[in-house]
Amino acid sequence: MIPYFRKRLEFTVEDDILMWDSRVIIPKSLQELLLKDLHAEHQDRSPAELLMNRQPRIRYAALKASQTQQQVKTFEKNLDKNPNFETGQAVFALNFGKGSKWIPGVITKTLSPRNFEVCWSDSKT
Repeated sequence: MIPYFRKRLEFTVEDDILMWDSRVIIPKSLQELLLKDLHAEHQDRSPAELLMNRQPRIRYAALKASQTQQQVKTFEKNLDKNPNFETGQAVFALNFGKGSKWIPGVITKTLSPRNFEVCWSDSKT
């Protein structure tokens, strides 16, 4: 506690835990043990996976042993490809509202390499 002597008036005790503002004060003798315990909780899952409750889709996921070599090659081949759509081309657009999941439409405008304006039967874009 000597390093904390100057801050001794800022300490509080909540539920038998020594606090400094909103921080927990952990004695040096317990720091290594606590750190090992924290890391042992999720050895088989990443912090992102624990947060989202699913495996994140990242390039690293394609390198896992459960993937076949062909799947990895297909993933890498299509990773940075831009879609080859043209104005006037018939496509299906994902419907986030009520009704059928996919709505037939026609590309009316290219907004960016991966974004397009699509017109469907209700004359909405």
